[in-house]
Amino acid sequence: MIIADVLHRTFVSGLAALSVYGLFMGYAVHRETLAKGRGEMMHIYHHSHPKFLTQSMQSTWH
Repeated sequence: MIIADVLHRTFVSGLAALSVYGLFMGYAVHRETLAKGRGEMMHIYHHSHPKFLTQSMQSTWH
């Protein structure tokens, strides 16, 4: 009976850890997607309004 208890606790702890990891990775991918979207919009805006960008920003855009 004690072996079953240890196995069950290990299994449940692993599922909880996997859930936390999944939430973290979902948030990380969401943030990266938003950042990429902002970068593409800046790139589009840069071509139509080059004075919008500061000097430091212009050095990163080619």
